[in-house]
Amino acid sequence: MNSKHIVSIALLFSLGFTSCKKDKDETPSPSSPQPLEHPFLKVGNKWVYEMIYVDEKGKETFVGLDSTYIETDTLIKETKWYKSISIGRDGFRRTPIVVLYRDSAGILINNLGDKVLEKYENRGVTSSKYYYRGVNIIDESHSFLKFDDTLVNVPAGVFKVRNIEILNKLHDQGGHFAIKYTYNWFSEDLGTSIYLTYFYTWPILAGIDEHYEKRLLRYIVQ
Repeated sequence: MNSKHIVSIALLFSLGFTSCKKDKDETPSPSSPQPLEHPFLKVGNKWVYEMIYVDEKGKETFVGLDSTYIETDTLIKETKWYKSISIGRDGFRRTPIVVLYRDSAGILINNLGDKVLEKYENRGVTSSKYYYRGVNIIDESHSFLKFDDTLVNVPAGVFKVRNIEILNKLHDQGGHFAIKYTYNWFSEDLGTSIYLTYFYTWPILAGIDEHYEKRLLRYIVQ
């Protein structure tokens, strides 16, 4: 093989290597996960609920409105936070509740560091909480996410929801407890709960089944 052929072959391999290297460089890298644009995180979004008191005989009494809205967003240490304000009568609550939310790679997190939507992801028992006075348990709750989504009807319309059932055990000093269930219907499309119940019993073993219901009345979701 003469020197002219050797140079031609070497040049051919050189061009082939350059071509392959160029193709590899131009291959687009996998895109990073896009942040979740959750319907909750929009300034101006608002959810209005009616609060209904239900006595031990099942009689319903309207007690007022409760609302949650996203007031504004702001940058804190280069992270965008959304300010949520809840006002009105939510059970026995009288004062506004302010919570900050942010998105982290598709996960909604509040200012306490809680992943607030995590309980709606995995079916089965989602959490258990215990509250103590000294060494004695005074309250405990166990949340259970039902396996089947449900269609429900509230004043704002009919929605497909995820259903969380919460078992509450209210303890007294004698070691007895009363069992109450709370229901939370969560709509992914609206980014919020559309129905909740709040149970209150006093005295603890009186057998009175009074509670509050919080029903979605109207909403603005952009």
